[in-house]
Amino acid sequence: MTITLSGTGVTFSDGKQTTAYRSSNGANGWARLSDGTLIQWGQSSTYSLSANGGARAALTITYPVAFTTVYRVIATNDTSSVPGGSLWYPIMTCASSITTSNFVWYCGEPNNGCIGATLSTRWIAFGI
Repeated sequence: MTITLSGTGVTFSDGKQTTAYRSSNGANGWARLSDGTLIQWGQSSTYSLSANGGARAALTITYPVAFTTVYRVIATNDTSSVPGGSLWYPIMTCASSITTSNFVWYCGEPNNGCIGATLSTRWIAFGI
């Protein structure tokens, strides 16, 4: 297997088949496969949950490259710090309001037990 890196992407070759794709690697990046599939990923900056009918936040995430069609977005939360040192409450997350250029990541905890928690999100999206 030969792997060739260039400024515009990566090429894999096993002597029988060559697969090339363009990419932009990093914490927020993307890769376009040879069949046109676009995979994007990223991590948000950190923010603190505030009291708003429970500890909750909404954050708009913009993709590095706009999709033509979005098939799926998966988003999770990273807990950086929690007042008192322990996270005892479930934090619910979801990706919503999904468009070809961005989505809104919602994060919440209904009991206000995480007010002031510092969080960020890691996400991955698939489309063309």
